[in-house]
Amino acid sequence: MDGDTLPEKLVLYRFLDGSVIEVDLPLTDYADIASMMRDLGIPDYVDLMYFPMKRAIVTIWAARNAYRLHELYPEKVPKRITKDRLNVALFGGGAVKVHSESANRVAFLNRVMKDVDLLYYKKHGYNFYRLLLMLGDIFGTKYYHFVIPSDKMFNAFRHGDRYRLRAFDDFDDGRPIVGVMDLIADTIEMRHKVKCTDELKAPDRHLYTIGLENIVLSKAQYIMDLDQEYLEKLRMDGQDFRVINYPYYAPNKIIIGMELKDMKDVFSVFLDHELTSDGGKEELSIKKIVKKLKSDKKMALTVRLNLETFIESVDNIFSKEVGSSRAENVKDKVRELLRHMPEVNKKWDKPWWNVSVETPDTSI
Repeated sequence: MDGDTLPEKLVLYRFLDGSVIEVDLPLTDYADIASMMRDLGIPDYVDLMYFPMKRAIVTIWAARNAYRLHELYPEKVPKRITKDRLNVALFGGGAVKVHSESANRVAFLNRVMKDVDLLYYKKHGYNFYRLLLMLGDIFGTKYYHFVIPSDKMFNAFRHGDRYRLRAFDDFDDGRPIVGVMDLIADTIEMRHKVKCTDELKAPDRHLYTIGLENIVLSKAQYIMDLDQEYLEKLRMDGQDFRVINYPYYAPNKIIIGMELKDMKDVFSVFLDHELTSDGGKEELSIKKIVKKLKSDKKMALTVRLNLETFIESVDNIFSKEVGSSRAENVKDKVRELLRHMPEVNKKWDKPWWNVSVETPDTSI
């Protein structure tokens, strides 16, 4: 580049007063991902072809080393950010890829990572939010995070329970594709609540995820209803495998459960891990799952219905794609878990789940 030529700048957001948020092109990347993974103990089978997975590793490593970043990068972090390690954990598809080799190496199970989901220990939330806004300065502009006015308003109203930022999810010919990063404190609140506070106290014990049991519950808690007239469209779209058989519900409605992507994640977890009573390292604990479901009968019903429907999909979809031996392995484990799960005798004819799930506006 000619010494008199200014670097190309890409405008990410333009404020009403004409000021902008921008980055220089080409973007930079100083992160040693392989070294970070070794330091964190994250398995080397994790597929790094999707940038959100790389960004997640950088984020987790920075959070775990937040208390000493000013020593490691004194020219970029002039003063201490915090005295503590910041406890954060992956959930969603990113967490599955960390725990499950099959989710990375079996073609049908290795699904596209468009983003990653992170939980943080609530008392660490504000410092974690501040850290994310510094990542671009420390590790290169590929890890740049920023907020726009609507994000600041969103964050102010949540009182530390959630934060929303913008980050790069992918790149098109070197130019970043901006995505929304929604951070959640302690508990995943969707159709049902999955509490992860205990796991967040020591996320390293669970490979910096919410733990195998919570991964399964967070996937199998998805449920919604639709008018009966949508059933034919589901069939035409090849989505009728999601229809849940629950005869007590309103006759003019149908109930649908997990998407295929979530079924793939659940399949991967059961395939690669033993199901045991107490659950050892990298084992699914029947006791942990049952304990969580006994305290929430509504979630227990949803999870049971989803797993029963899932078994049918293992026969109809997964056996053809990953082989009958793998399918039988997973079915046996899911049936064993169902055998221990609490029965729910109450019969609902209307939603027993949270119907007011908050979905932030992601338009930039």
